[in-house]
Amino acid sequence: MSELIDLIVTALSSQVNVQRQDAEQRIVAIKEQNLDLFFATLSDAFVASNQKQYCGVILKRCIDLDWQRLQLKTKDTVKQGALSLLISPDIALKKAAANCIASICSIELPRKEWPDIIPLLVQNTTNNDENVRKASILTLGQICEALKNRKQVLPKEEAERILYGICQGFEKGDVEMQKLAIKALQDSFYFQTNQLAGGVVRDFVTEILFNNLPNLQLTELILQALIDYTKTILLDISNEDFHPDFKKQYIQLLWVKTQPYIPHQIYGIPAMEIWQSLLQELIDRNSRVRIAGKLDLAERIDNNIWAQMQESITNNLFINEDVDDYENDLNTLQGSAYRTISSITEALGTRTHDLMLKFISANIQGQEWQKRKAGLLAFSALVETKKNQQVGSICSQAVTSIVTLLQDQNKRVSIQAAKVLERMAENYPEAILLNQQQLTFMEFIVNMLKGDKKITNLGLTILLWLTDSFSRFESPIKQNIEQLIIQFLMVQQRQDITQEDYPLMDLAFTCVLNCIRGLGKDQNITKTYIEKFGQEFGFQVAQPANWKQQKQVNDLISAIHQCVNRLVGLECDLAVVNYCYNLVTRYFMHTNQITPEGMSLIGSLALYAQKQFVPFAQQYQTVIDRALQQQNYPELFKQTVLCIADIARALQELFKPYIHYLDRLLELVQQNIQRELKLAMFTTISDIALVLGSDTQNYYVRIMDLILGGFRAGIQLVQINDPSQQEYAEELNETMASCYLCVLHAYNGPDKPFILMFSTCEYLMQFILTTIDESLNPTLDYLKLCLSVILDFIRYYAPLQQAHERILQILNLQKIRNLIEIFQKFRSEPDVLDIKFIKHLASIQ
Repeated sequence: MSELIDLIVTALSSQVNVQRQDAEQRIVAIKEQNLDLFFATLSDAFVASNQKQYCGVILKRCIDLDWQRLQLKTKDTVKQGALSLLISPDIALKKAAANCIASICSIELPRKEWPDIIPLLVQNTTNNDENVRKASILTLGQICEALKNRKQVLPKEEAERILYGICQGFEKGDVEMQKLAIKALQDSFYFQTNQLAGGVVRDFVTEILFNNLPNLQLTELILQALIDYTKTILLDISNEDFHPDFKKQYIQLLWVKTQPYIPHQIYGIPAMEIWQSLLQELIDRNSRVRIAGKLDLAERIDNNIWAQMQESITNNLFINEDVDDYENDLNTLQGSAYRTISSITEALGTRTHDLMLKFISANIQGQEWQKRKAGLLAFSALVETKKNQQVGSICSQAVTSIVTLLQDQNKRVSIQAAKVLERMAENYPEAILLNQQQLTFMEFIVNMLKGDKKITNLGLTILLWLTDSFSRFESPIKQNIEQLIIQFLMVQQRQDITQEDYPLMDLAFTCVLNCIRGLGKDQNITKTYIEKFGQEFGFQVAQPANWKQQKQVNDLISAIHQCVNRLVGLECDLAVVNYCYNLVTRYFMHTNQITPEGMSLIGSLALYAQKQFVPFAQQYQTVIDRALQQQNYPELFKQTVLCIADIARALQELFKPYIHYLDRLLELVQQNIQRELKLAMFTTISDIALVLGSDTQNYYVRIMDLILGGFRAGIQLVQINDPSQQEYAEELNETMASCYLCVLHAYNGPDKPFILMFSTCEYLMQFILTTIDESLNPTLDYLKLCLSVILDFIRYYAPLQQAHERILQILNLQKIRNLIEIFQKFRSEPDVLDIKFIKHLASIQ
């Protein structure tokens, strides 16, 4: 036990990465040797060692990952150990035990396992021992939070017991226990929709929250709980479950109860957040609605309430606190008011415009700077609404006045004017780019690049959005692209720029890249800029080496890379390829190392040259081999792997002499390499398989093992439902679906189905059905990708007699029919799938 405890302490507390990683790996090795013994030992250490809290952290993590693999006896040991610690006088230890119990419950309760735990905890919320009461309500709260995080719902009886126990704990407890109960109640709303649909229960919970709102010891917590409660009863519960006027009446009552807190320094923020969160959720849900009608809650509420709310909240725009005006601090009363007004105007649209314009007109030219700033804040909130014709027209009319306020004598006003222009440049760039005074406006904005670093940052952000729109709007400003690029490069060369200002330099360089993208596909202009950047590269290489010079050299290579990207798909000019080849060679010699920027440029050159890249591929082989050895330089390794994919796609069948890279990547992907790098490796492996087709069939089993392993990992991440893993999970799922599609096309041909791959059907469908679940809010692009995989799978295997029954089963799955229905709605999109084929499949019975 002592060895395990030492490893746990090292894994959680060591400041040395190598030591921490080694300890983590050894813990995993011990766990896999004998899982049940590991859990029993860890549970004993949690209960009895002098490092209980550390052991509790690891135990909780292991429960999340491995609970279902344990024997019943081991599970009982862990449960009893955690329960015994709930009455510990140590608050941290009590919470650790509650966390472990909550993790177990989030797994077992939805499966109707551990039936005794909720009745026990509910009973103990009225125990004579105060410590037992608080431990019980704390644990119920942690269970609710764990269920919410895992997006699990409970059987009706179990959910009712929990709600009863929480409410009982609130009514019987002191203030401390009431605070725990409110937090538990808030987390429980996720799975209480069925219970709250019943009038008696809903009215009881509403009464608890509203009646105790004036208790200043509970006010802030109750306001925060009302955020989730309001969304639950107004958006999650069907209208059919309510009296026709209930939602309207609830909104009126909620406004009466929360309005007094809007101007309050402490309570104003959560009070406004109730409304902001409700409206933003409404906006988000409506943007995701594909089949059903949009939620019309906002339209059904009395205009007087929204008018009162708008007036009350805009008054908070006058309240200026001691904060940095350059930062968008939304955690202030003014910042929260701004965010709420933005949501109101977006959700209600033109219904709010008259009131907003009245407020803006009354203040934006006011004598006091506080009024001018408030008017600008209100205008900025209005401009947060995207793609609204009336707002676009307002911007076009007001832009001259906003630019004038850039020169306001009060700095807080001029900063806010710049922020309005930033929002305008992002959402309505045409108001600036197509205005008759566009060149004058640009002069004002470009002059900001000569100010201090914070002013420069604001100017660059405005220009970032404007240059990003160059490809969409024809504006005389684009005739000055070369001068703009010079200004951006001059920002990088400023003497006051230090290493801490890397983000500022990156912002300036992104503006350069946007300018390049705005050039279009004109070969001659693009080649001219390649030469200009090449000349600047030569100048910078000749300068004394330092961090800034190295950054500029790297950026210039990236700029050339972007230019070459503009040429991809056009007729290849080998003179350009040779010029860039010599630049990259000189670049690697100058830096005395291979860099990610250089490898990205090589990949783009390959895509531009296509099969004419063969001699260059031979010359770069040594560079690629060296870069693949540098797994400790993640970005270089990733760009090298992606460069190989680019070369493979460019050379097609001529890539066959380099098939050894497939073998090399299949070896490397099995090593202990960062998971983000593995995604790039998966992509390249499948690209090579697609390019070389049957020439890679000897690798099929290894490739498919990787993909199926990725499917399992994607499913596991979805089931764990850790918000911190969500972005990676989405990227993994998209990568694995794309890889499967590549391999599907690599080994199948018209009327020549690759029989061996049909056996992966069950794994594929389990993966897709799990990852397209509505609760995960999958993107439209991901849904389209998954449907493409399914349809192509069916196309290839429909001729097989033994496949007919399974194909019909797939097509009759409700989730698949929903997908088909979704894309039937989008048949007018230019990139729409083959709707006729979808209709044919949908009609199969």
